[in-house]
Amino acid sequence: MKRVHVNRVHAHRIRSLLLGLAMLAGFGIGRTSIAQDEPAGDEVELAPVMVTGTRMKRVDQEDLQPLIVISRDDLQVSGRTSVGAVLANLTQNSFGAPLDHNPTTSAPGTTTAGLRGLGAQYTLVLLNGIPLIGQGSLGGDAQNLNVLPWAAVDRIEILGDGASAVYGSSAVGGVINVITRRDFSGAAVTAQVDRPTASGADANSASALAGFHDERSQAIFSVDYSKEDPLFARQRSYLPPGLSSYGAPPTWRRDDPSPEVDQTWHAAADCPQTLGSDPRYPNSALGPYYEDYGQFCQYNFQADAELRAALERKTLLAQGSTAVGDSMNAHALLLVSRNRSRAELAPAPTGALADAIPADSPFNPTLGEVAPGLGYSLDLAYRPVPAGPRINRGDDRVEQLTTGLGGTHVGGWEADWNLDLTGTRYAEDLEGTNYASVSRFLDAISAGTFDPFADPATQDFSQFRTSISSTAVHRTQGASFQLQPRSYSLFDVPLDVLVGLDYAHESLATGYDDQQLAGDVFGGVPATPVDLTRNHHAAFTEVALNNNGRWQLKAALRRDDYSDAGGATSPKLSAMWRPTDSLLLRASIGKGFHVPDLVTLGAPTYTSESQITDLLGCQLRPDDPIACGSPVRELVFFSNPKLGAETARQSNIGAVFSPTRDFSVGVQGFRTHFDNAITQLDMYTVLFNDIACHDAGRTCDVYREGLVERDADGEIARILVPQQVNAVSSLTRGFDVDLRTGHDFAFGRIEANLSWSRITRSEQEFEGSTNAPLGYLGYPRDRANLGVSWQGGAWSASAQAHVIGSQRNCDSYDAESESCALRVPTYTTLDLQLGWHASAKTQLAIGAINAGDRRPFIDYNGVFGSAYSAVGRVVYLRVEQGF
Repeated sequence: MKRVHVNRVHAHRIRSLLLGLAMLAGFGIGRTSIAQDEPAGDEVELAPVMVTGTRMKRVDQEDLQPLIVISRDDLQVSGRTSVGAVLANLTQNSFGAPLDHNPTTSAPGTTTAGLRGLGAQYTLVLLNGIPLIGQGSLGGDAQNLNVLPWAAVDRIEILGDGASAVYGSSAVGGVINVITRRDFSGAAVTAQVDRPTASGADANSASALAGFHDERSQAIFSVDYSKEDPLFARQRSYLPPGLSSYGAPPTWRRDDPSPEVDQTWHAAADCPQTLGSDPRYPNSALGPYYEDYGQFCQYNFQADAELRAALERKTLLAQGSTAVGDSMNAHALLLVSRNRSRAELAPAPTGALADAIPADSPFNPTLGEVAPGLGYSLDLAYRPVPAGPRINRGDDRVEQLTTGLGGTHVGGWEADWNLDLTGTRYAEDLEGTNYASVSRFLDAISAGTFDPFADPATQDFSQFRTSISSTAVHRTQGASFQLQPRSYSLFDVPLDVLVGLDYAHESLATGYDDQQLAGDVFGGVPATPVDLTRNHHAAFTEVALNNNGRWQLKAALRRDDYSDAGGATSPKLSAMWRPTDSLLLRASIGKGFHVPDLVTLGAPTYTSESQITDLLGCQLRPDDPIACGSPVRELVFFSNPKLGAETARQSNIGAVFSPTRDFSVGVQGFRTHFDNAITQLDMYTVLFNDIACHDAGRTCDVYREGLVERDADGEIARILVPQQVNAVSSLTRGFDVDLRTGHDFAFGRIEANLSWSRITRSEQEFEGSTNAPLGYLGYPRDRANLGVSWQGGAWSASAQAHVIGSQRNCDSYDAESESCALRVPTYTTLDLQLGWHASAKTQLAIGAINAGDRRPFIDYNGVFGSAYSAVGRVVYLRVEQGF
């Protein structure tokens, strides 16, 4: 976007208004935003200049680290209208977005990023160098990219190296820093219309931006609005049916453990033979028969399911800084966002509901088999499809306020300093309608007022239809101080030193309705609310030697202490050497850490019951009917008080060759190794661990392996399952290649770029078992982007190709299946754009995302991975008007 100017009559009035709006936040609690431009000549410094991955200024530390910069022009050329949509195509976002408008989650309006495929909780997102507030329903750990502004973004910097020594927890996988514009003067409005050529997922967006800057002050004010329609699976005819064993009419089995009684599953007599053959159950069909297991009435859940939830986004950003005297500045940033989402899902199934049909029920198909008027009590597998789909409505509200003071002198001593305050809040409400109550469903059957085997048109589903609700509020308040004296000289080499302190108080409260707390909802388990707080202290330092850009050395050290998770010390050493003017070599080595989120650390203990076979007991006593049977056993799921921070060792090495201004190529290798990563346990893992501990002649460690408690007869009394354990080691390594070139011709300038990321190893090891999913479904080794752009006069054009590498058509746990002989082919989409500067203030662009309308590959399960999109070709028109 080009800079635009207002006329002189209104300039002073508008500047005063904008600066007032931007600095209004300074009367609250906040944290400093960070300037991005050095002042020239005798101009007053407004704030320190920093680069992502360091808190220092003045040192060319971008040469020390693999920093990827997505410029404002790149954002415009992408055709996207949100930060999350742009980062979805980032090659370092290896396996796709962990979350992206996923209607099946508690956060349907959320988009996250996971650098190197490590996960969203290991990727730190910053706004002007300030950590973005985490989302409460995700534990307060992962950050929602959809709350970020768009019109005010100047660039996005991505650090593809661990940075815990600088930023602390969550920066293990890398850092994404969204930086707002500081040199914009004037006003502009932008509108864009996105229309897929297939039905669904229509989108509209609009934004307004105003700002000014001079030698002493700067401010911007932006408002963004966008609305995206949902995309249903039924709107993409190429998607195959998704068949579930739980459908309507129901499937049943006799609830009797006697060996002579048939306990296989039986589909109801009215179950249609094929999909669409019965108007009462148009999406139900008889499934295949399995010996010793039975036959189910299946349901095509794709008929009701959304692939992408609807989302409405509203974002306001006010940011500004101003000189106070000759050596001090004040700065503030206010982010306000409100997102509303709507997700539509297939009705929830019951699961295998025990004793759902009483033995004497008139609806019982076995009536008379035991005695006149008496049959077997029946287990039921059912989905109340005729009652309609579930609908979840989410409302996310974010406020992030940052204020601070900085200066260039401490008394008569020249030193850059910042004292920053911060306050954030992320509040969520989720309302779900058209759910079903288990207890009311069973009561209706018992009372004879609901017959699941009857024509649904004759039944009253309102007897057990219900609504649910949940809330989550995540808050942080904190302070940060850092001091950087003016450069010293060590053996005639400039030496820079920075020291600082961080403090934060964090709280998270979640709540659920009574039905969810009791687990009295179809397909649900008892919900566990939390109301937790913790304090965090950190001290950090950075030391850098810079020999006139020929070589650099930098050491960073940070110590973090959490009131509930202990502490971690994170060192990092970086080095750069430029043997020639055109060749740069660099490397880094360090340690990172990730502290568990509040939900993981403080989830309350809860108990449940399940029919479980005692694997060890049956192995020792094969004739014991209790051990070898499947009686109901007590399970205790507890929060692990010995859960500690995850720690990782990281290294990075690379080179950049730039022989001319118009050509550069860079190669970067990376490696991250966790020793004590966190994983979840389930009751089956605890039972297998029980056998392994017995064979080893020891008692299982309850905080690492879980524990099976037994009575005097050796029978299971209860099973203790820690919800999270530090028990996984993992290794991720690979490399990035980046090539850029350009040339001026008589008809304009042509530029080309290639980005390629390859994961060479990605595996996890847990208690001697190794999972290496790389190269299998959802875990491509390669992602690449190839772009070509042309600029000539008032016209511009671009083509961007996005490539996802091939994979084996199976998962790593099913490597022997026949489908593994097949491969998911390499997947390439092409984005095109044509731009026209109609005047100095008016710009238009028309383009197509996925211009070839490439469909996502459908795997052997009938679905596609998170790196793909089913939206298809999207044609868009964007108009921008400056004032």
